Amino acid sequence: MARKRIASTRTFRIDSEILDVLEHDAESKGITTSSLLNQILRQYALSLRYDDAMNSTVLGAPLDLLIDQLSEESLRAIAQKAGQVSPWEKLMERGKQPNYEGLLFLMEEIYGRYHGWFKCAASENDREQTFYLSHHRGPKWGVFLAAYLRSAFQSMLDVDPEIRVGTSSVTLTIPKKALK
Repeated sequence: MARKRIASTRTFRIDSEILDVLEHDAESKGITTSSLLNQILRQYALSLRYDDAMNSTVLGAPLDLLIDQLSEESLRAIAQKAGQVSPWEKLMERGKQPNYEGLLFLMEEIYGRYHGWFKCAASENDREQTFYLSHHRGPKWGVFLAAYLRSAFQSMLDVDPEIRVGTSSVTLTIPKKALK
């Protein structure tokens, strides 16, 4: 027999943009905003809080094993195709523009913070913007990331970033003049 849950009342401050999204999604699902928030908090309490942000890639260890079985050439080809389409789709789903700011949003927020593909550290000077992407998925993941992100920058911005791949990192450098 299921245990009856006891509800508690709390007051939260929520950014108005986030609240608009929550209210819209709740309405489209035919539920209250409170019910949607409860579902989100339940998912966090039962699952997400246990995931290491750097290990939350959809498949985790099985993905690592799959990647290790592919040749670097195959991995680059897959990443290039995915990089031409997937970033654009992710931006469109979120109502973002397929431009430089959109790609920054994907790298820093979606791929970095929420998907756990890497940790992103950005720096810039008068001439260029540099992104240092550290990860723990091994050298072939770096090969994938480099090809995927190069393809995204080329297809969306017609920019070919300078990319260096390390065993657990990828560095992208983009001249500021290329972004104007």
